[in-house]
Amino acid sequence: METENLNYKQVADLLGVPIGTVYSMVFRQQLPHLRIGPRNVRFVKSEIKSWINSRRILPVDTAKDGAKS
Repeated sequence: METENLNYKQVADLLGVPIGTVYSMVFRQQLPHLRIGPRNVRFVKSEIKSWINSRRILPVDTAKDGAKS
């Protein structure tokens, strides 16, 4: 199975953030990535998509909690 690797710009476009944000997130180890060399970083597309889905916050259904409007 072949995996699709992304570069910084592609990840920034996928996340809808500036490329500097992606650099910062890699530096702080907040984003899954592969360090191929001292300055060569790649991202596995499926891992980035999983990371995005794991950060999803779903709305709370207040009607089930017994809250009245």
